[in-house]
Amino acid sequence: MNDAPEDTQPEDTQPEGSPIEVARPDGRRAFRLGYVPGVNPAKWIRTWRARLTVPLDLVPLESDDAGEAVRAGQVEAALVRRPAATHDGYERILHAIPLYDEVPVVVVGKEHLLSLADEVTLEELADETVWHPLDDRFDWDALASGAEPATISGTPPGEPGYMRPAHAKEAVEIVASGVGVVVLPMSLARLHHRRDVVAVPLAGGPTSGVSLAWPALDGDPLCEELVGIVRGRSVNSSRGAAAQDQAAQDGAERKGGATAGTTALTRTGEARRKKNAAARAQADRTAAQQRKRGDQSRAKGKGTKRGR
Repeated sequence: MNDAPEDTQPEDTQPEGSPIEVARPDGRRAFRLGYVPGVNPAKWIRTWRARLTVPLDLVPLESDDAGEAVRAGQVEAALVRRPAATHDGYERILHAIPLYDEVPVVVVGKEHLLSLADEVTLEELADETVWHPLDDRFDWDALASGAEPATISGTPPGEPGYMRPAHAKEAVEIVASGVGVVVLPMSLARLHHRRDVVAVPLAGGPTSGVSLAWPALDGDPLCEELVGIVRGRSVNSSRGAAAQDQAAQDGAERKGGATAGTTALTRTGEARRKKNAAARAQADRTAAQQRKRGDQSRAKGKGTKRGR
């Protein structure tokens, strides 16, 4: 499963800082979606905006605190790199579904011998200085044991650097200076690409990927709508809260019990109601014209009789 978007920068991102509180049509704030560096949510944003009238705010997050941002309520959901901590040791605290896998690559200087290779093996890194950034999401211990990635643990092969760079961008800058190499997901290597470095696929490297995470308890009902979007459900097959709200509102309108000022969550519902309202208005105009012609005809008949 590797259908990551080609671009690495999301569209219409909010500036870093506190997320902007935008009023929803029903009085709630905008839906805030966090994302970690290198992740591109553009295709899902387009689908959201095509289906929903609820504003979507994008909130940039650091890789190492993305799950905490969801748990703390700073965002309603987030696109995070896995493995993501979904349990606190006692109960589930986050739901997370995998979206796509990422190819691990070795970022080396342009003049480095490995830059000429089609791919690099773990054994070829044994004599290299391998930087290990603090925001690394690879489970190196699981790779060594053959187990499924579960936590962020272990160290990459090779000789460790004299310190751990704060983040992937800093590690790439060090590599560009001609010192050592760094293993990154392909999307991060693209995000921090420079002319003086080359990214080479790592054969047999650790697995990583992107997941959608949202609170296990007291989550926003629209999280289910977002799940449907990222899973590729059509608007007609969506099992999300927005679709349920729309069905309930349509039923209330048919019974004449819809409250004034209620706004549909889906654009399709709005279009359907506008079309129905326009049809009713046209029918009323047609009936009024027919009544007018009938009144004129009767009046003309009465005038003819009086003339005789």
